[in-house]
Amino acid sequence: MKRIAVIILYFNLMSFISHAQIIKTPTSKFNIENYEKKEQNGQYIFQMQNGDFVQQEKIENGYVERIEEKSSPYGYYKEFFPNGELKTGGSTFYGRKIGIHKFYNINGDLINLINYNKRFTFTINNLVKKVDSIYHVNLLDRSLRCDVALSDDKNPNPSSYYISIPLDLTTSRDMIVSGINGRVIEDKVTTRYIKENE
Repeated sequence: MKRIAVIILYFNLMSFISHAQIIKTPTSKFNIENYEKKEQNGQYIFQMQNGDFVQQEKIENGYVERIEEKSSPYGYYKEFFPNGELKTGGSTFYGRKIGIHKFYNINGDLINLINYNKRFTFTINNLVKKVDSIYHVNLLDRSLRCDVALSDDKNPNPSSYYISIPLDLTTSRDMIVSGINGRVIEDKVTTRYIKENE
């Protein structure tokens, strides 16, 4: 009898949890009043208690919030309607949109999904492992000041990763890696000239 009661309790709990996930609407709302009090030069930048950095700014049709996870290239991007309601949101890697971003109407109803990783069968995790194994550089370590960009369809190398690894103050290793099979398309050292007053 106890076993049946536990099983019933378990299924009721799972049903409640899955139902809560299904009907969940966006709870994130932009705090316009707080932003207007604290913004300077069109932005409000602050650090959360967990160490993540937040940058908020007003744009033509609302507001944008970018969150960078502490010591990580991962973060979040959110856009809000002028009234502060969530318009779109999703994850980022080095500030570039990745994964599934959700789009809402002004009433909070989900109206669209865009998968920014759709064209990339060679995943970001694969890329991190490959760069670490070949170049001994951990792309997850933000202190190395690397940069990673994902190409779009209009790019000469669609479905590619563009990686820049600083070697010193004036040079970097710049690579293009296929987002389909992980093949290194281009690998070169680039010299950046610094102006004397920089």
